[in-house]
Amino acid sequence: RFIMSMLSFLEPRHEVKDTQLLDELEEVNEILFINKGKVGIGYTMNHRNVYCIVKSDMCVIGTYGLIFNQRSQFLYTAITQV
Repeated sequence: RFIMSMLSFLEPRHEVKDTQLLDELEEVNEILFINKGKVGIGYTMNHRNVYCIVKSDMCVIGTYGLIFNQRSQFLYTAITQV
């Protein structure tokens, strides 16, 4: 029952390359399931985005922040279309 009710809230969407999915210190109000593509995870330094980790295919963004009501600690950007 729980899973079926959650499925009704899923909204598939695509984001183009270089789309900022979540900014540093942004309030997290959704969980993003990345099915296909690459996402850069990092921070902004001297007005430049620096990515320390690149995740590809089948990753989840925003879970921790949403569950614990905390702002995003990092910058998440689509490196490719996701």
